[in-house]
Amino acid sequence: MRNAVKICFIVYLHVLLQIPAIAVNTISVEYRQDALDYGVEKEHYIRTRATIATDKTEVNAAIIQSNGKKYATWSCVLQGEYTAIAGGHYFVHNGAGLLLGKASAYNPDPYSINVPKNDTFISLCKSGNPEYPMYGMVVSLYDVRDLTTIKLDAGVSYKECYISSVDAQNGKYPYSIHGLLSHFEREGLYTEPVQVMTSFVHATAKPFQYVTLQGCYYATQVYYNNAQILFNADSRENAIQSFGGYSLYAQYQDNVVSVFSEYAVSHVLMTNEDDSKNRYSKAYYCGATIKDKGYTMKSIIQKSDKDFFAPFGNTFGSNSPRDVYYYSVSIKPKKKFTCSWAYTDQNNLLPSTYYTEYPHKRISKIWVAYKNKQFSVKSDFRYAQFYKDGKENKASRLQQGVVWGITKNSSLHVKYGLYQSDTFAWYAAWGIGMKFGNLQNDIGSFYAHTDGEKMYVAMLPLPQTNIISETIATSSFFVVIRLRFSNAFCKLSARFVSELHPQKQTAGELSAAAFF
Repeated sequence: MRNAVKICFIVYLHVLLQIPAIAVNTISVEYRQDALDYGVEKEHYIRTRATIATDKTEVNAAIIQSNGKKYATWSCVLQGEYTAIAGGHYFVHNGAGLLLGKASAYNPDPYSINVPKNDTFISLCKSGNPEYPMYGMVVSLYDVRDLTTIKLDAGVSYKECYISSVDAQNGKYPYSIHGLLSHFEREGLYTEPVQVMTSFVHATAKPFQYVTLQGCYYATQVYYNNAQILFNADSRENAIQSFGGYSLYAQYQDNVVSVFSEYAVSHVLMTNEDDSKNRYSKAYYCGATIKDKGYTMKSIIQKSDKDFFAPFGNTFGSNSPRDVYYYSVSIKPKKKFTCSWAYTDQNNLLPSTYYTEYPHKRISKIWVAYKNKQFSVKSDFRYAQFYKDGKENKASRLQQGVVWGITKNSSLHVKYGLYQSDTFAWYAAWGIGMKFGNLQNDIGSFYAHTDGEKMYVAMLPLPQTNIISETIATSSFFVVIRLRFSNAFCKLSARFVSELHPQKQTAGELSAAAFF
């Protein structure tokens, strides 16, 4: 399978190079010392990416060098009048993401409210990280006539991962499928190659102008030396032999109203010493949005069986079975004012054993913004109730930011935040942005005062200069500088962070991109 994909990619490149009209050529190089976490030793990180694209084709390649290791991803797509072929590393997103959704990074901020967004079914991977995307080939057939569309996708993913020789001999990997996918290279005891095979079919129909219907089915197995192995169990009792499922999705969307619903059934083939059994579990996910010039109202509900198993799904930033209620209202009483309220009730039915988290949380958010030509003021207040082991913990967070456009090419940014739970904490940040032609210069400082309350904040309240940290649990002082230069042919960027208290250390990053 892997050789076949490589051969197709070589043929594809040969055809692409014969095309004289290249629309976009992009080459970028990014270097940084780990500027995200001050609790670990610094690492050097280099990522090189290249993209070649025309109206009908696109090729992407990325290489990462980090801590003495190299990772790479590539992806391509060739589109015709009725057919498209995608190969390499890609993401799958079906419907609202209940069964198959694009992977997202874990957000440790307990105050976060992740509202999912719909994506196209297939998106190409350009990151250089091979852990999260699928790897293989997808063939699409479609027919577009006026307001109606019919599309059929079929694909396969073949990912080689590694397990220990002991697990290979036993025919069983004791941990989850995500744990297996994280071992995508030979390292330490993980030396024996296994193949994670996923196949899927997906259909889309748009019979009317505002209506979309989708259906999807997929199945995943793990092989070692052409024989299936078990995973997700510490013993042979109730180990998983294979898993998959199907989902049905429907959506109506016009200029004012959007309504969607997804129903999914997961299928897990369990096995033990004596026999095997099939376990089916269901979940549904539905929502509605009403949007007009002066207001927006949204409601989303997710209900899942406790045994619903969708490790490749992604709703509200997670794939674990959960019950979720989300409501929000945003209004614009005047031209320059925006007021919004949001409420979410999330109950994780299978809490993570890896991350320290609250299984059940309720968060209310009030957000107010005012903006004119010179001033911008934003206020964000969140009140949270966390539940774990029969105990309730209440917490609140207030953040406010002000932007003053001093001149056309300079601006002052100020932001502060207050945290209140069992302890009290606060932070304050300021920054100034100056522009000289194509050069943008941002500089600022950040101070946090806390007696152990973890703070999840942006260290510098300036566009594209935020550095999120979950490690601020002691009073700290930082200075942040960023330089950016861009024109029609290139983009250059440099960012430096210096911690002056309680430790003295510096980290930074450089990036460059060229367009042809």
